[in-house]
Amino acid sequence: MASLAKRLLIRDADLVEASGTVQATLSDNDGINGQFAYGAPLVDDVFALRVAGVSIVSMKRRELTLEEAFLDIVKEEQS
Repeated sequence: MASLAKRLLIRDADLVEASGTVQATLSDNDGINGQFAYGAPLVDDVFALRVAGVSIVSMKRRELTLEEAFLDIVKEEQS
């Protein structure tokens, strides 16, 4: 039985300035992977908030389960 290893990468929010990223990837198996992140200080040098998300969609109009999406990401990293 194969095990499924999962990892969560976390980046701290910047306490001084707002920043954000957007990334999209198209795959040759008719899929789209979209990722975003935005962070901003709420109280300068004291408290900040960071929000991030990911959306993985098949162009065949079939939603992927979280496990299927994770396995796709792992396969990409291994190749």
